[in-house]
Amino acid sequence: MADQLWLMTRIREEEVEEEEEEERWNRADLLEVFKMVKGITATPWSVFFHRAENKITRGHNWKLVKNHCHCNTRLQFFSQRVINR
Repeated sequence: MADQLWLMTRIREEEVEEEEEEERWNRADLLEVFKMVKGITATPWSVFFHRAENKITRGHNWKLVKNHCHCNTRLQFFSQRVINR
């Protein structure tokens, strides 16, 4: 019984660690996009993204457009990961 409880606890700890790691990656990606848009980094944002042509946004004009992907590999690229959030 104690071994089973220990195993369940360890599995949950690993799940939490994976969630925390994914959140750190999400935050780092979004910070990088912010730096690109504000001109803080040397990489221009137009290399990865382009703005939506329609001007319907809620209080800002930085709506980024999601590009169509033909394969699942492309969905994991930086530019697609950020837009999909």
